[in-house]
Amino acid sequence: MATVNDAILKILTTPDKITEVVARGNEYYFRFGGHAFSVLSRTEDIEKFGEYSFYVYPGWTGSLQALSASFEHPNDVDLVTYNENDLPHQTQSALSKLAKLLEEKRLNVHKLFDDVVNE
Repeated sequence: MATVNDAILKILTTPDKITEVVARGNEYYFRFGGHAFSVLSRTEDIEKFGEYSFYVYPGWTGSLQALSASFEHPNDVDLVTYNENDLPHQTQSALSKLAKLLEEKRLNVHKLFDDVVNE
């Protein structure tokens, strides 16, 4: 059975399969393989949870904008949370890399780098 570490590593090694990235505050919502996920980078409660949390939204078919806004009001969004401090060291490192990748993907930095390299 695949683990959260396996899923994060797959996302990191095939970033072109990330089809959408939406930022809301310190959280990046994204789709991979048709599924909805998010990564939160926190500045508070780091000792309790870690710097990052990875969220899985099984069955979410709505827009990522709607998902990101759904937490402003009480809502029944099914999710599974993986806090950095609860994960093995290898996964913690991968989660940090994933957060950076999503930031770059949202801002199309990879395309800018392609332009620079192909000059």
